[in-house]
Amino acid sequence: MRKRYKGVKKQRVETVEASIVKKQLILMETYKSKSIPRNKGNVIVYVYIGDVIKSLRLLPDSIADCVVTSPPYWKQRDYKNSQQIGQEDSYQEYIKVLASVFNEMKRVLKPTGTFFLNVGYKYQNKELLLIPELLASELQKNGWALLNKIVWYKPNAIPSSLGKQFSNVPVYKRGMNIING
Repeated sequence: MRKRYKGVKKQRVETVEASIVKKQLILMETYKSKSIPRNKGNVIVYVYIGDVIKSLRLLPDSIADCVVTSPPYWKQRDYKNSQQIGQEDSYQEYIKVLASVFNEMKRVLKPTGTFFLNVGYKYQNKELLLIPELLASELQKNGWALLNKIVWYKPNAIPSSLGKQFSNVPVYKRGMNIING
């Protein structure tokens, strides 16, 4: 570890999930080209419990190939922690906080690494806030490149009761694809 911070705990976790990851990596190894160097070491997951920025600062530069995260949505849940993400006074402040976290994460991510982010839309006073797009724009200002938007198909989504807004559920259910034409 690079530094130690009061209030950040590090735990080494080797669970059934870690053994599943090992098996998946071994399976992927069989399909790799012979010219790619192989690492046959153990898969070890470290869990850092504490402030995310401080926890990221414990990690060396360019260590991660892939980061997948789903941070707390803005004003969705209150975890009763004064330092939690998601309870900022405005969605603009929320976006700035997330951008600062992801900019520190960028240092940890390898230059060839990939970042998958799941962040959702919110309504305020019956108006759709474009939090994912505004966050993507903020990240682009900081050197990130948005390569794709991935649509999450949820066939069993819960219908919304927002009044004038469309429901956030797919129109193609049970194998039917409805098109205009």
